[in-house]
Amino acid sequence: MKELRRMVIVEMTEKVRLLLSMQEKDGLQWRGTKRDLLELLHEVYYHCGIVMADGSYATFTYLVGRVFKVFGMVPPRNPSSKAFRAEGRKGVRRASLFSRMESAASAGGRAGLDRFWEGIVR
Repeated sequence: MKELRRMVIVEMTEKVRLLLSMQEKDGLQWRGTKRDLLELLHEVYYHCGIVMADGSYATFTYLVGRVFKVFGMVPPRNPSSKAFRAEGRKGVRRASLFSRMESAASAGGRAGLDRFWEGIVR
């Protein structure tokens, strides 16, 4: 189970790094919810961190602003608060993005994660 969790976190980090290298003009479209995108960014920020060119770690606010811009979306005013509230959600019928990615990896390994990603990013 730990190996599966690690695989999902590594995949999330790779995808966020890829997104950071892109521009709004690339025409990517986020097909998930804003909550899903915030959760993705928060997981990467919390578990791995993204090292910038100057050697410092990217802040959560920077990650949100930059990735939301790639998708042509307006970032929330207080992304940390939104991410925290998303983690504590109750009575929501949809599993967290991390749980859904874990299920995809469990069912299909790396290929399952790729299919999952293709479903939310176009």
